[in-house]
Amino acid sequence: MSRIIFGAILIIVGVVFPVEAQPTASNNLGEQIDQYLARLAAYGFSGTVLVAKDDQVLLHKGYGWADVQNRTPATTETIYDIASLTKQFTATAILKLESQGKLKVADSIAKYLPDVPADKRGITLHHLLTHTSGFQFECAGADKMTREQFVQCMLSSKLRAEPGKRYEYSNAGFGLLAAIIETVSKQSYEGYLQENLFKPAKLQSTCFQCENSARLAHAYDEAADHGLTQNTPLNWNKRGAWGLSTVANDFFKWEQALRQNVILSAAATKKLFTFHVPTDANGSGYGYGWALHKTARGTMVAQHDGITFEGFNALYQRYLDEGVTVIVLSNKMLARFLLIHTVAPAIEGLVFQKPYALPPTFIALKPEQLKKYDGVYQLPSGAKLIVKTENDALQIGAEGQEAINVLSSANATQGQAFAQYNELTFRLINEVQKHEYALAIKAFAQQATPDEAKQTMDAWLARLEKQHGVLKTIEVIGTAPEPEVARSFVRLGFERGVELRRLRWEGENLGGIAIALLPVLRTTFLPQSATEFTGFHLGLARPIPIQFVADNQTNTTGIQATLHGKTVLAKKVH
Repeated sequence: MSRIIFGAILIIVGVVFPVEAQPTASNNLGEQIDQYLARLAAYGFSGTVLVAKDDQVLLHKGYGWADVQNRTPATTETIYDIASLTKQFTATAILKLESQGKLKVADSIAKYLPDVPADKRGITLHHLLTHTSGFQFECAGADKMTREQFVQCMLSSKLRAEPGKRYEYSNAGFGLLAAIIETVSKQSYEGYLQENLFKPAKLQSTCFQCENSARLAHAYDEAADHGLTQNTPLNWNKRGAWGLSTVANDFFKWEQALRQNVILSAAATKKLFTFHVPTDANGSGYGYGWALHKTARGTMVAQHDGITFEGFNALYQRYLDEGVTVIVLSNKMLARFLLIHTVAPAIEGLVFQKPYALPPTFIALKPEQLKKYDGVYQLPSGAKLIVKTENDALQIGAEGQEAINVLSSANATQGQAFAQYNELTFRLINEVQKHEYALAIKAFAQQATPDEAKQTMDAWLARLEKQHGVLKTIEVIGTAPEPEVARSFVRLGFERGVELRRLRWEGENLGGIAIALLPVLRTTFLPQSATEFTGFHLGLARPIPIQFVADNQTNTTGIQATLHGKTVLAKKVH
């Protein structure tokens, strides 16, 4: 199997396709950003965005829905889970304690934690703050542990690297910082942050385990509503690393507090944004709770994101040399496509006059004009485009590889790569069904021993067969691109039912297997005319033109689309 072809997938994932923005009717930068986001919201974006230059807010507005079912709009008061953006508050709390003379970042963790073994006495608070401690990513089962149990779990764990030698992101390392904050301050982690950070910065809507209210946004992964995460209890799996929720304006208040040295002195604040360790070979680095990189203009950006499995994704960017602040809080993701990664580059393009991905313009059609297009359209290969009217737009998804290729605008080389992943997916499951494991061992080589790979796949299939009986059929639906990975969808037919699964491939390595939803690559299409529509997938961020064809004004017969530079026809079959 060719690694060269696998690499072709990265051509269409993990990047935003820049197009020259069309001239805007407004010369006001805030209005230009608003026009872009309003158009993006029509294609499905939801969230709250704040953009500022120095102390002047250029834009602060909500878009889309905080709660789709109850039609609650996202506003400037909507509260979002910010996940790992919690870390920069934890880092600030450590520096606050240092400024109070209660600790030093150069201190060994042994000064504050009991019974530290010899191999970990060289770990300092600086190492924890910069993800260079060597600790593992997290402690399994920490959500049910006391602080003492969590600390013991980490201290008894095997280090992944010698302290100080390598950057390796660790949620649990920031959990240990939270434990140290509690030990040194003799307060709860939450209490110390509330008294020493949130209160002086006047953050009134920043909370752990927020009270239930209509202000809490629901989290969405594609069409699935995962409800609220902002009101869940804080535990030692979260504490210090994630678990905080807030509004965009509180982040801007925090921005002003950092600039005006309300919380820390200028010297202490500088430590947060100092390039302490490199994180890659491209010149990026990490401060204390902040990632750092240079722009193409040679200026420095400090930023951090926060992502939950349920759908929240947040980004806080500080253009340190240019005085620009960008805060994007979204409650929606599309599998591994994060909306912050579409919005932030576009805002940078608008602010600094760079190319960016511009959503297509559209016209309005009446619901009855849209509903006539609902149905199933079959391509020559048998793959299907599924069309459904939702909220004054068409939602089109794919079942089958040719349909996926249409919605992802895949070229011929990328189509070959997807076909190889389809073959790989079928072979893997088919071999496991026969108790053959050569491919499973290879697929798990980077994360498991051969015996662990066998046990993992055996247990996975056994759970499904216990519920549904013997596996009878394996139907690979197709492979779709996602950032830095490919995801293959498969329909498994058992004696008593059917299960859908998606396999995440990172090259030839299997990253995981999860429950799948169909259709694939659901994309919003908006009308350009009565028969012409353009889709704009919020992750791929490129226009997809189609045209409906009919034998008269009411009887739609098909969809014309483009694939590999040629026109293809999907005939309406239902």
